[in-house]
Amino acid sequence: IVFINDNESRWNDDEKSFFIERKFLPSLNFIAKSAESYGAEAETRYTVCNITAEYDGFFEADTVTNGGQQDIFTQTASSLGYETPEDMNDALKKELKVKQVAYLLVVNKEGRSYKQAYSQSSIERKYEFCVFFDDSVTVSGNSCSSTVAHEILHLFGAEDLYDPYGRYPQREKLAQELFPEDIMNKGFSDINDAVVGEYTAYSVGWTDELPEECNRPEWWK
Repeated sequence: IVFINDNESRWNDDEKSFFIERKFLPSLNFIAKSAESYGAEAETRYTVCNITAEYDGFFEADTVTNGGQQDIFTQTASSLGYETPEDMNDALKKELKVKQVAYLLVVNKEGRSYKQAYSQSSIERKYEFCVFFDDSVTVSGNSCSSTVAHEILHLFGAEDLYDPYGRYPQREKLAQELFPEDIMNKGFSDINDAVVGEYTAYSVGWTDELPEECNRPEWWK
């Protein structure tokens, strides 16, 4: 986790501790239990950057309209004392003894949380990360551990089952019928009310069985 200060929002120690204990850790427990229900193992290892990173600018609250930040990793790496994002990523992989690092960047203000897609053609998109607004604007209006789990699952291949960009209205309708309580479908005030449905489990590699209903052309319309 990296806590981000921008030019209009900041974190204090109590707020960071509350986020970790009340939102982040419950999301990890939910993911681990959900994986176990499919006979899979979800090993969760995380590092919290106690020195909050500084971002010189404003984090866009509505990424659907305005897009995400384009220099987030350059500024984050510099703020944490690294010369380049590559140096930061390599150092963390070595320190944690892992092949890849997924970043949860947390901003202390209202906005629409999002996952940044990987791209070989962009320096800023060579890293798996999501931006979480602690006061999130979500489909249901909730801001809690279910939203954190939703964003983390994106990093491992889960897809939105609602349709934020208006690309797959038919799939959104089918998903609401087939997986109404799926964590990728909506926000939940209590994460214990959410589930990881069969399609999401397939997307993150917990099962090899693609639900029959999701293997039809209608799912991609």
